[in-house]
Formats: sequence, structure tokens, C-alpha cells
Amino acid sequence: MERRTKKNSIVVVKRERKRVLAIVLAILMVVSAIDFGGMQYVSAADEDTTNVITALAGLPGEIANQQLVVGSPESAINLPDSLNVTNEVYDLAAIQTVTGGAITVSGSAISMDSKYNLTGVTWQIDSNQSSSPTFTSSAGNTYIYVPVLPTTDTEGKVIRLAYGVSRPQIRVQIVGTDEASVIDSASAVTNYATIEEAITAAMGMSGSTVTLLKNVATENRIKISTGNFSIDLNGNTWTGPATWEVDGHTNCAIEIVEAPTLVMKDTVGGGVFTSTNETKNVIFSFSSIANISIEGGTYSGISNAKSVDNLLADGYVYRNSENGELITDLSSNKILNVTVTPAPVKIIAQPENFNADEATVSLSLTAESVPADSGKEISYQWYKEDGIAIDGATANVYTLPEDPSARLDSYYCAASCDGYTVNSRIVSSFFYEASITAADDTVTNYDTIEQTIATAQGMSGSTVTLLKDVATDNAVNITSGTFTLDLNGKAWT
Repeated sequence: MERRTKKNSIVVVKRERKRVLAIVLAILMVVSAIDFGGMQYVSAADEDTTNVITALAGLPGEIANQQLVVGSPESAINLPDSLNVTNEVYDLAAIQTVTGGAITVSGSAISMDSKYNLTGVTWQIDSNQSSSPTFTSSAGNTYIYVPVLPTTDTEGKVIRLAYGVSRPQIRVQIVGTDEASVIDSASAVTNYATIEEAITAAMGMSGSTVTLLKNVATENRIKISTGNFSIDLNGNTWTGPATWEVDGHTNCAIEIVEAPTLVMKDTVGGGVFTSTNETKNVIFSFSSIANISIEGGTYSGISNAKSVDNLLADGYVYRNSENGELITDLSSNKILNVTVTPAPVKIIAQPENFNADEATVSLSLTAESVPADSGKEISYQWYKEDGIAIDGATANVYTLPEDPSARLDSYYCAASCDGYTVNSRIVSSFFYEASITAADDTVTNYDTIEQTIATAQGMSGSTVTLLKDVATDNAVNITSGTFTLDLNGKAWT
């Protein structure tokens, strides 16, 4: 009898162990199903409930970018004492283990996406991004203020900032009475009372840059007809004419005529070029031969004699200035409410022309996201020159077929990221004798060196590159053109 009781006891113990094991496994399955991506992990050693902030709202433009005149005190800066935040609350006391193997959950262990106004915020100067560690109201000084969050919220919960959360900044610029400066090609700087005077001077100073020193407003259009210079918004706001028509002519801030070369940029970030008139145009180009290049800034309206695609600098894109979405339809000659930013992906190393007779031939493209630490994925697709996608060629490296006769096509690769695609140059086998690289970096391959040079004479600024050793039986006549001949380590007999 005693022996049987002992046996039954063992069975009961085994059943309890299995029950506890099953409960533990169930808990692990539930926990593993929760997506903690982007959250701040909180140690069980914390005594209080924890308020994990996962997002800090941006600031209105008039607060994010401020200007003070020389001599203003630091107290004149608008530094808000509260910020709108998104948080996730981890309640460490919510999960409890009870004797007997039962587990209960009281309340909600995690409160998702709660938004509220966090008070008690203070601000300090970021010395690494500012003119000096302490505030000095001297002309030209710039200060970047970053928020310092309180250690606890109004409910006494410990505040933690989740990994990767960016803090808003306030940029404060100390300005004098001059609206703009001009830096000439020798780096000499001259200040001007008005932006109009600065642009007039820059039109006669090739390679110069007009830099806005403060927020400006212009009542009449500025006509740019000559010169080779840049305009840097420098983080400031330029407000154009309020009236949309003057003397029967559409009004704008800048009117482009004839054949100037103009680069619009915003080296600091946050610069705005805007107009309150009905057309919203701030840049209006009537010239199809002007060379305009935009590489930064936010614009209320741009019109061009050609499509607005022609105005973007290489490696830049238009985004909707309100929601940040990429704008891909650039066929129109007018575009409204856009911010020009670097493209989300750029090519670092292009594929090279290849020798089709080698045992193994691999083409390689190196690309990176912008910024490099954005974490956004880049996808690849290799194509033949005629635009036909190659099945399975979806990595940055593509190995050609083993049969050399199957390698006679030309190839390129498309790298895509965040809705934007950039194509590599077209590469081919050395069955071609030479190639021409045009002034816009377009590469075209030719069967013979004679054919290549004959074509290059009509392509000013191009480069002829030998792709293999060549021999010519007759003299190759060069009668015109401006181009470069690159032997590229090959022999021409």
C-alpha cells in the first residue's frame, strides 16, 4: 500500500511539472509575438512605472528658425517649455506570478501610442553646432538649441527616450542690417544692404555665391540674364512679391532670361523661397538655354521653359513640402510646394566594361542610401541595354553566362530605394574598340575607333576611350571638335 501511494505521488509531481512547463512555454510564445522594434527596453529592476517616449513632434517654422538683431538678449529667444510627445508606458507591476503556477496579468502591460504634452522642458546650446558654447549677440553668430527633457513626468513616471528618437532643434541666427553677402571666386566677402544689390554684383563675378544673411522680402522681380553664380538661402526665408502681375507680365521673385548659369542651394537647411501671390512662383525661367540647377531649399512655385525635371541637380529629388512624399511626375513645366533634397540612394562605384573571353565575368554596382545610416533597403535589378530585365539578376553583382558568345549585350543596373531609382552607366564587352563619354557622362560604345572619333568631333567636351588594343590601316582625320582621347592603357597601332 505504501509503495502504491509513493508511485501515485510521483505521477502527480510529474503532472505538475508538465503543467508548469506548459505555462512557461505559453508565456514565451506570447512575449516573442510582441513587436518591441523601436522601443526602449526597461529593466525589471526599475522601481517605478516607466514612460518611454518614442517620438517628439516637430516645431513650427517660426520657432524652429529664429532671427535676432545684434545686441538682443538670450531671453528674446522663443524657447517653449513643453513639447508634444508620443509615448509607450511599461508597467512593471502589471505582470505577477502567483503560487501554484498560475500567472495573472492585471491591467495592460504596455500602453501603445499615447500622445500628450510634456511640460518642464528646458533648452541648452549644442556647442558642436553653434558659434560658441555660450550665447553672444554678435552679427553672423548662429546657435543651435536642443531640448533637455525632465527626468519624470507629472505622474512621477521615469522618462526614457527610445533608441533612435530625434530631438527637435531651434536655430537662432544673429543678424545685422545687411540682407546678403557675395563671396567671390577668391573667397573675398562683401556685404550688401539688399538682396537685389548682391545679385546685381554677383552677375558680374563668375563663380561667386550670394548668401542670404537674414530673412528678406522683395516687392519686384529680379531679372537674371547673365553670369555664373549661386544663391544660398542659408536657412533663411525669402518672400517674393505679393502681386502676381506687373505691367501685364506675370510677377515672380527671380526671372531668368537669356543664358545665365544659376545654382540654387540651401547649405544650412530649412531655407524657404516663397510667394503669397496667386501664381506662387518664385523662380520663373523663360529661357530654354539657361543653365539652372537646384540642390536644396523649399519653394512655393517654380516654372521653367522646359520641364521642371531639367532644373534638378544630379542626385537630387523633389518632395512634397507638406508630407515629404517623393514627386515622380516631372513632365510639367511648373511645380508647386516642393522641397529639394538629396535622392535616397546614390551610386558609389559604377560597373566596368569587361572582357567577354575571361572564364568568369561579374558586373558589380556599389550604391548606398542617403543618408548612409538611414537603414532603408536598396534593391537591384540588372537589365540589358534594350531595357529587358534579366531574370534572377536582383543583387548588386551579376555574373554573366559562361558562353562568351552570350555576353555580347550591353548591361546596366537599376538601384532603387524609398520609391526612387537611379540607373548605372551602360557597360559592354571589349568586342567594341572604343567608347564615347559625353559631357553629361552618357557612355556609348562603337565597333571601330574610326567611327568613334568621327562621332566625337561633333560632341564638344566628350572623351574617346579605347576599350582594347586597336590597329588602323589608314590615317584617321580629325578636322573639328573639342574632345579628349584616352588610350586607357591600350595600344593603337
